[in-house]
Amino acid sequence: MAQARQSCDCHPVPYPRNSFRERFLDVLASIYLYNEHRGYTSFDRVLDAVRQRCPDNPAFIAAIAKHRADERKHYVMFKRWFELRGHMPLAVDSTCGHIDRFIFKVFGCSIDDLDTQGVIASPDAFEKLCRVIMLTEQRGMRQVEILLGNRHVRSDKAMKRIFEVVEKDEPDHWMPYAAWLDTQGRAKAKWRERWADYWIHKSLMLVKLPSLFLRRSTPRMAAWPDATEQIVPKTPSPQGEGRGGVHGLSQVPNPLPQPLPAGETGMDGAIEDRRPSLLSRVVRKALVWFYRQRGWTAHGTPPADGRCVIVAAPHTSNWDFVNFIGLTEDLGLKPHFMAKDSLFRWPLGGFMRDMGGVSIDRKARRNVVDAMVAEFARRDRFMLTIAPEGTRSQVGQWRSGFYHIALKAGVPIVIGMMDYGNKTGGLGPAIWPSGDYAADMRKLFEFYSKVTPRHPGRGLKSLPEIA
Repeated sequence: MAQARQSCDCHPVPYPRNSFRERFLDVLASIYLYNEHRGYTSFDRVLDAVRQRCPDNPAFIAAIAKHRADERKHYVMFKRWFELRGHMPLAVDSTCGHIDRFIFKVFGCSIDDLDTQGVIASPDAFEKLCRVIMLTEQRGMRQVEILLGNRHVRSDKAMKRIFEVVEKDEPDHWMPYAAWLDTQGRAKAKWRERWADYWIHKSLMLVKLPSLFLRRSTPRMAAWPDATEQIVPKTPSPQGEGRGGVHGLSQVPNPLPQPLPAGETGMDGAIEDRRPSLLSRVVRKALVWFYRQRGWTAHGTPPADGRCVIVAAPHTSNWDFVNFIGLTEDLGLKPHFMAKDSLFRWPLGGFMRDMGGVSIDRKARRNVVDAMVAEFARRDRFMLTIAPEGTRSQVGQWRSGFYHIALKAGVPIVIGMMDYGNKTGGLGPAIWPSGDYAADMRKLFEFYSKVTPRHPGRGLKSLPEIA
């Protein structure tokens, strides 16, 4: 008995008998979490190489930026899966990383030691890097298709949902490289590279994964891989948002996951599929009626997957909310907004949720950014609307929380606006956050500088107000 207890104490999460499924999903998610984190952290260097090598190809640059954002989004989803289970991932290393081993096979060095400037300077090296990424993503797409047919994956609703998102994203991860190689008249893959890809995949599937599955002594991570990451905007530190503030990404190491309270479904739980309350239906219809009496015209479409952060600006009047409800009704959108948790208690709780409210506990350890990233991770469709001014009065600077939420969740920022000059509103273009806060804010300002708010005196005057 003592020996049995000692054996259990060696493992943070003891497995029950006949737990093949649990162990399989644990190993699978640990490997994917490692590879997704490795992917998006290394893509900063790939983006740098593409920007310098192809400065006249904005479409290719945008595709790589989206690839990086998707990798980050996938990492967050797997991280959330572990958080909901109440334990950390297995501490896998580069021997479980397909891209790690592929880069080493082709370039003879690790990703971290790859000479970015040398790749930029050499056409052959740059093309080789594009082929390596393309082959890796094609392999990943085929593997996800196989996993979605696996009964253990399909039995876990959250895991199945994650892989469905990954499957939908994968074509955009290899096609841009294939298209670029095609336009350059370059070979899409050489036989040595295809053989290396095949050999790495088979060694992972037939050797590394089974050994990891059987070796119960594998320790778990002591901290999340992104615990020390900090994205510092090229601007002064943004103003705090509420208690505790929103000051960027993971400035305080992420805490170890805790099990959810009993009855809370977390990632498996969808938005309540029930008929809205009578109060919310009456209020919405009244607001839409007021909006239509004023002769507004709606335009724009959201991202196809219904996942984005909508910037609601300039916000200078209470009429903005009325027109916002009407515009979203005309466009067939179901956006959400944040509100403090005290508003979600009886008797207003149901009404707030029906109107699209998302409860924020400002006393919790996680800041608002992390809480909203978790919402994106657990929902199939989520359009979060944020007014960055935070007030109808004129402000000197936008709060940057909306930007960090989009960046960390791996979703685009969609321009939402109401132009009182010509009574048109809705959604403008989408911007994928690049990590360069000032540069991305210039794009927003260029658009909003042409929009007339209800009170022009409170509107944006110059770029420094948002950057």
